[in-house]
Amino acid sequence: MQQKLSLQLDDAAIKRLTSIDLNLLVVFSALMKDRSVTLAARRLFVGQPAVSASLKRLRVLFGDPLFVKEGRGLVATERAVQIQLMVQEVLVQIDSIAFTPPPFNPALARLTVRVGLSDDYEIVFLPEIIRALSCEAPHVRLVARPISHTDVCDRLDSDEVDVAISVFGELRTWHRSQILYEQGYGCLFDPSMWNKDKLSLDDYVGSRQLLVTFDGALEGKIDRVLAGQNLRRVVDHGTTRFATLPYLVKGTKLVASLPELIGKRLARTHALSYCPLDFVVPPGLPRMAWHSRNDTDPANLWLRSLIAKCVQNAAGGIAIADF
Repeated sequence: MQQKLSLQLDDAAIKRLTSIDLNLLVVFSALMKDRSVTLAARRLFVGQPAVSASLKRLRVLFGDPLFVKEGRGLVATERAVQIQLMVQEVLVQIDSIAFTPPPFNPALARLTVRVGLSDDYEIVFLPEIIRALSCEAPHVRLVARPISHTDVCDRLDSDEVDVAISVFGELRTWHRSQILYEQGYGCLFDPSMWNKDKLSLDDYVGSRQLLVTFDGALEGKIDRVLAGQNLRRVVDHGTTRFATLPYLVKGTKLVASLPELIGKRLARTHALSYCPLDFVVPPGLPRMAWHSRNDTDPANLWLRSLIAKCVQNAAGGIAIADF
């Protein structure tokens, strides 16, 4: 979401600028307003000697007296009058850059945002997000990028994604995150192969299973919970995509363990069954993450707010529609 500057400073200009104290321009502006060292010192909350010393440096910088005495006040030279407007413009721009965030109007914005999502979140949340964009920001384009807990930190650091949504592990100290909702876990299966719509604990641990794995492991959180109860499940297969699970489950007695929102959505769209696990698993906490460099960026703030609203709306809608 960054804009590239068309103006460039060459090395010589950079070297010249390092020799300039920008505070001198502030003193020049005060002197142009008050035409008095005493009054300018009061405006700047400094002593008269400090303003006098700055005026000496200004004269050297611009190669001109800039102000000459006339009675008790000062009169600006022709050179001072010529540069006054340019100095004011520079100071206004610096003030705006430093202290006034640029306004962001999503209705008029023309930019491309990149959101990191695993495919379950694309299925569950992306339609809601795109619908909201079409209403609030019709000229904003969105690109969904695949991410997981294995690569989210690098994707944020390289600016490949503006925000990312997943159940993350440890983030880096310069990343920020927000919990979006709390999710339970369940299993997806073909009821016609089991002759039932809910699996018991014995059914579950006695079944052959598959899961989604981003790092190649065939065990995870559920296995640790079962081990604490002296139980074990058998996982035969793994895939990197939730969208693949219905095609592997359909017509077989395979059981897929997965988070509740994607489980409910896949069960409804593929005429399968989803049921909560028959034992207690600590809930997952999907988060939205971003790099701290974008923490106060108006466009990123707006995007994060829109995504959080859409995720909560979609999560509530699935819970009501499917159960």
